[in-house]
Amino acid sequence: VHDPLGSAEVALHEYGVTLCELDELAGLDGLILAVPHAAYLEGGIDPIVGRVRPGGVLIDVKSVIPPASVRSDITLWSL
Repeated sequence: VHDPLGSAEVALHEYGVTLCELDELAGLDGLILAVPHAAYLEGGIDPIVGRVRPGGVLIDVKSVIPPASVRSDITLWSL
């Protein structure tokens, strides 16, 4: 789990979740973009999509990712 605005201490204490650095997330089978923080979208969607391996799944909970911007070797699910 990564959250650019979240507190690692609060996440661990309240939810039992350890936050990681964004650069630790690479070659993922799946990625859930649950909250479209500006920090994720400022440089375009490529840095997010690029974390998912070919054949992986990208889930866009808030439907902020244009389907045409996702590589054809990734399955995009949007709500």
